[in-house]
Amino acid sequence: MRRFVVAFPSTAAASKVDLHNLADGGRFDLVARCAMTGLLTSHGIRSDTVLELHLGGPPPLTLTLDGRKVTHLHPSERAAAGLLQEALSSWYRVAPPMTVPVDTTPGITARGEDFGRLLDRLEQPIILLDESAPAHAGAMPPGTFLVGGHRGLGMADLAALAVQPQVLRVGLGPVHYHADAVLSVVHYLLDTHNGAVPGGFGGL
Repeated sequence: MRRFVVAFPSTAAASKVDLHNLADGGRFDLVARCAMTGLLTSHGIRSDTVLELHLGGPPPLTLTLDGRKVTHLHPSERAAAGLLQEALSSWYRVAPPMTVPVDTTPGITARGEDFGRLLDRLEQPIILLDESAPAHAGAMPPGTFLVGGHRGLGMADLAALAVQPQVLRVGLGPVHYHADAVLSVVHYLLDTHNGAVPGGFGGL
């Protein structure tokens, strides 16, 4: 399985999201785009991918999207945001203790946890896709890919990352990409390394 984590330290895990103004405040538009880019191909869903979207809160919360089970994820920013909002609302209705996972909608689990707890349960090594790291050449290493959202990783997030046992820093070149574009680039590198590009060039 491919595993991606996208961290949004300044995005609140609110029970309601303004679907008419997704870019306001915490950039929920980018959260929705990462959900689409992380899991969608031209004509389907990547069943080989798990995507973790960590919202810094308050409260800090992770939405885990499992490509083997997710339904109703469509290539529409507002529709994707609506699906994530439904998952957040379900978590608030249950109001579980922190760290207890809740199955909210098919294929989406919500779990109250800070960034350090999320890192502790990830498959090692953690591969930080870091703009300041040297550009990577060749096949991508196996592990969990970590991407910072529109403001990158916060100081507390970097401190939590620093105590992890295995962290690799990988660069994607001199151009600074949005988080959703980073997911596309890594998927492309993994697809081509595996010998096939799922979905092809549909829609042209």
